[in-house]
Amino acid sequence: MKKNLIINCEICDARNMREEDYLDYERILLNAEIVLVNETSKGILNRLPIQVNTERTLELPPGTSFRILNGDYQLDGTLSLTEDAFLCVNGNLSLRPGCEKLLESGCRIYVNGDVRTPASMAPYLANIFADGEIISIPEGFTELSDVFSVDKYFPARAREHGRYFVRETVKFLDPDLDAATLAKKQVRFSTKNVLALEPMIPHLLELFDETVKFQVIPEGYSYVEGNVSLTDSLVKKYDARLYVDGNLRLKGASSDLISQIQALKVTGTVSLAPAQMDSFQKIDASFQKLVFSKDRQIENIPNVTVDADLLMQSPGGVEICNSVCVRLLEDVPPELILERLSIQNCARIKCSPAQTSALQAVSKNVASISDGTEESSQGGGHFLDLLKQIASSKVINAESYHL
Repeated sequence: MKKNLIINCEICDARNMREEDYLDYERILLNAEIVLVNETSKGILNRLPIQVNTERTLELPPGTSFRILNGDYQLDGTLSLTEDAFLCVNGNLSLRPGCEKLLESGCRIYVNGDVRTPASMAPYLANIFADGEIISIPEGFTELSDVFSVDKYFPARAREHGRYFVRETVKFLDPDLDAATLAKKQVRFSTKNVLALEPMIPHLLELFDETVKFQVIPEGYSYVEGNVSLTDSLVKKYDARLYVDGNLRLKGASSDLISQIQALKVTGTVSLAPAQMDSFQKIDASFQKLVFSKDRQIENIPNVTVDADLLMQSPGGVEICNSVCVRLLEDVPPELILERLSIQNCARIKCSPAQTSALQAVSKNVASISDGTEESSQGGGHFLDLLKQIASSKVINAESYHL
């Protein structure tokens, strides 16, 4: 019986493969981040019964050497490589002055993360391939974290005429921050976004160029970061005016808390039950989107079973979120599913064939809906097939592999 061949690796070098070595395999599965080929090996791969799952295929001469570096790496010219070498960085790569000669030599570099480079090195990037972003840092700028929160001590520590690069967002959320001092020192930032309290804005405008997007927290509002639910602890921690930088969810228990909110700004979606709409409309609120949710929520429970009694006793509906498996008993009719059930962000739903179409209509971000017919018709289904394939397969797991 012919065996299968399964290869899992980061780099697969197929440039010197011989076709006769693989003719006895019935199936070949190659999973690799990078596959190195040449003109001859491309023809061999096309003739073999092989399935290749790869992020990138690179064509290199047969004698090219390659090296793998795991983790974030700084390339500063001290690394010794031949001119025709291939370098793989499993992480982020930072280019430093001194590596220009290496980059000019023809050495190819693959990075499965981001590449950070001084703007002056832009002419040397032709042989760098990155899955992430090429981040160009302006000359003379000090790089800070991708999202940088300016605290009240930063104005005293910042240099006169200091230049600072922040990849994504600079935040000015500390009410004790003396923004005027930064302006007096003629500090400048290079970034994409600014998030700031409204009273600071007059002092901040001259710190950024006209391309920067400003997100302003109105005076008197408390800033809340990320997706949150309206809870008693949230109301106690913040004032009655909330600026939610994300989504806000009002659960069934939130109904009594709505009246305690005077004003609300939400950058994302507000989710609430229909019964809460009258109370919510009394708030001075702005938001990106408003959606209605079910009255009863079942969240973060690995395995959930739904029967007819649960839905019958929940006239406002049931919403199930963030579960591994949701199982519906056969006593739940499709009409009740459509009327009262919502399922989101779950890995798998098990149901009867009669329930399948209704569940497809009320589900969002669900990996699979299984009605059991496939497993029963195959006497165990895909799982047994998978076990049989593994038993008859040669499996190779490696960082790099030569075909």
